[in-house]
Amino acid sequence: MWANLKDKPPSPPAPPATSSTAAAVAAAEDSAAALEREMEDAEDLFGDDAPAPVAAPAPAPAAPAEPAVATLARTQRATSEKESQVKASLDAQREKVAAEARRLAVFETELKKLKVKEAEDVGVLRSKLEECQRDLAWLERDFKTKEAAYVKAKDAREAALAKKRTMHEQLALLVLSSEKRKEEKLNELIDRMNEKPGDGPTDEQLLG
Repeated sequence: MWANLKDKPPSPPAPPATSSTAAAVAAAEDSAAALEREMEDAEDLFGDDAPAPVAAPAPAPAAPAEPAVATLARTQRATSEKESQVKASLDAQREKVAAEARRLAVFETELKKLKVKEAEDVGVLRSKLEECQRDLAWLERDFKTKEAAYVKAKDAREAALAKKRTMHEQLALLVLSSEKRKEEKLNELIDRMNEKPGDGPTDEQLLG
């Protein structure tokens, strides 16, 4: 930026002076005017951050012996002070920009860390999800196989229970029928025992 200020076009040359003292005074005034223009340009560049120009001290009435020398010294001091202020302002601006760049670098580093951590977490979770999906597919096949076996075993169990009930019923009927036959036979024997000898059939007939 200071280089840009230096590239400003120089002030128009002063008309030829009639004496060396007048020429020195004119050159000093031109230098002061050029510096004031440079400070105005710096204010346009920096805005409110540019240092306020230090007004050149009002020239005190110089003694008639050395008016040009005093004016030249004041102008040089003012020029030096303004140059120092502009340099200080530029240094402050550079430091501010550097500090902001460091802050942005810190923010970018933190964001990169967050992105890396997020990518790692997503990768781990995605791996677990794929493993769970594989387990679920195997369990689904196993469930269907065992469900079919369960239905088959259940049907076989129901058939066995039905067969068992039928056999129980058959056994009960068989026992009941046997008991009836036994009861009839016992009643017949009792009746024979109550008969008189010779009234009924002989034992050989009964047994035959």
